[in-house]
Amino acid sequence: MAEAALDTLATARGLREGGFDEGQAEAIAVAIREGVTGGVAVLNGPPFLAPRGLS
Repeated sequence: MAEAALDTLATARGLREGGFDEGQAEAIAVAIREGVTGGVAVLNGPPFLAPRGLS
């Protein structure tokens, strides 16, 4: 699986500039990040640090 990075701060800022309120922008940014990363922020650490089912 390829590692993907997403700047949630920049994403939320762009959403706020587009008309979303702060809470909506943050929730959408988190949902996008979880979709991109599968809910795992870092996948390239030692196997013993991987969430169960991913090692």
